[in-house]
Amino acid sequence: MQKVLVAEIGTMTTVVNAFGDLDTKNPLLLGQGLSTTKVLDGDIEIGLRQAVTNLENEIGPVGSLGEIPFYVTISLPTQSAVQEVSELVQLKLNIGASVGESTSFAAKDSYQERAARQNHPPEAFVTEVEIGTPTYRSGSLGIDEQYILDAPGMREISQIINGRILLTPGAIMQAAHLISEEVGDVLVIDVGSVSTDVYSVTLGTGKDQNSNLKSEPLALRTVEKDLGVFSNALTLVKLIGENVIELHHGQGWEKLLKSKPESSEEMALCAELTAAAVSIALQRHIGRLFNDNVSANVTGVEGRDLTQIRWIVGTGEVLTRQTNGLKIMRESIKGVEDAMISQEGIALLLDKDCLMASLGVLTTTFRQGVWQLLRESFGVEN
Repeated sequence: MQKVLVAEIGTMTTVVNAFGDLDTKNPLLLGQGLSTTKVLDGDIEIGLRQAVTNLENEIGPVGSLGEIPFYVTISLPTQSAVQEVSELVQLKLNIGASVGESTSFAAKDSYQERAARQNHPPEAFVTEVEIGTPTYRSGSLGIDEQYILDAPGMREISQIINGRILLTPGAIMQAAHLISEEVGDVLVIDVGSVSTDVYSVTLGTGKDQNSNLKSEPLALRTVEKDLGVFSNALTLVKLIGENVIELHHGQGWEKLLKSKPESSEEMALCAELTAAAVSIALQRHIGRLFNDNVSANVTGVEGRDLTQIRWIVGTGEVLTRQTNGLKIMRESIKGVEDAMISQEGIALLLDKDCLMASLGVLTTTFRQGVWQLLRESFGVEN
């Protein structure tokens, strides 16, 4: 059996997925290995090797690293990102306004300005960027590998990584493109600890394109840095209403804020924050219609027309680890009433194995196997 490894190196967790027989009609997810991302120890390689060891404890030896096909997606492209994680971890035991301030500054900063401070051109991270508050809107995602390799330990692990290296958002977008080619227009909601991102691959109905205030790309990602379920939990609480949270979870609700909730009370609070993140992120992604005050006719369109979406897929560590993740999605999306998104004829799906990023990096090499495993993770047979 041919094995292929894909590492997802995130801000807090490193996951290594092992796949088998990707070039056949019966591809397999063999197992998943987990470790903390060791950026605070100054070396991503440590966490990666520990995740491989954890994987081997589950499925046995995977083969010689450096020889077995090994791909990577990463969401830590620069040293400044490492510093953000460091600040977050140092403050996580005292969740308060300071955490929100230290981790949500990206919502206020220009992406270009941040890139300039890091001595990297903004196009190294993402192209066609326009800044809104608090949303980043990015069109075609691009990345120069040299900037990924700036993360501590990345040059060392390049000795064992012999496959493609992509930023995680780019990998998810690759998977979204594959879905759109197979079934039609797609929307992906990625709920994580640090941000909630929404991806759409659609041109809408096209009937209002002439009145669109700005032409929209086929594929678009919006990044909600203030909706990270862990890093900006207090922001979500304020958006929901602190009185509502206190009513649902009691006066001591702050003690229930955990990066990895375990008790039923902690899970319940996390579920409510997750639901809010899904709903708010989706509302920000949706475009707006402008009406003539006299005739009430549509005179202009700004943003995304999601009326032709066929599938809505939920992914991300926070959403997929919820025991009722699909229900959270359904209720959150149901509460969004907007003429620019249809509520009928849409399949709501959960990436239960959280594989979109890992499989996205493999789309150009193992398209058939990737599509099969995506459907299995979504619970779709045909």
